Amino acid sequence: MTHRFLIAVAFFLSFTTATKAQFSVGVSAGGNLTCWKWFYNELNLDLGYDPGPGFRAAIFTEYQLSPGLAIRAELANQVFGNRLKVEATDSNGGPTGEVSTLRASYNSVGGSLLLTFLPLKKLPNLYVLAGPAFAYVTHGWLRFPAGYFEGRDKPWRERISPDDTLVRRDQWLAELGLGYAHAFGAKNRVAVEFRYQHGLTGIASSTVIDSGIQTVLLSVAFQRNL
Repeated sequence: MTHRFLIAVAFFLSFTTATKAQFSVGVSAGGNLTCWKWFYNELNLDLGYDPGPGFRAAIFTEYQLSPGLAIRAELANQVFGNRLKVEATDSNGGPTGEVSTLRASYNSVGGSLLLTFLPLKKLPNLYVLAGPAFAYVTHGWLRFPAGYFEGRDKPWRERISPDDTLVRRDQWLAELGLGYAHAFGAKNRVAVEFRYQHGLTGIASSTVIDSGIQTVLLSVAFQRNL
């Protein structure tokens, strides 16, 4: 199912770039902030993740279905981040009494298939985006602050596997956004887009963990009509 979704998005991208009528192509990039829910049911324990920063970069193509209505296909690289406050330890594993923040970030590849439409005719530069998105988590990084372990006076990071940290690789999300575009020239436009993503599948791969993610994104997009 996941592979079919990405194949469909890739096919739409290749098809639209080969056909010039009513099509446009573009790129977008920006930052995001992800809220994680991670609750161990049997232990009645909530890890209490703080929202973590990330980024998203995408290429896309858009087909105009009618005035004010279009369909957009995107291929994207996105990072989901989180932060966790923990007590630092000494070289023997004992607590030091100091609280440190561990930062994790998970890289993913995926895409979105979105409808874009104009909600208000009086504001032709304002548009809404809505549709499904998919992300496949490839790997992650765990960042330790200086002094987290005794004798380590500099920050460092370690590569982590989603499988080892119980993070589910396949992620389906619902996406809703609002954009504002400004045209320059006959074929080009720049837009600022704000989006909200709601995870439809738990972020944890274990069934004993009640989990989920919610992400807000702010990005800038450049689009050119073919």
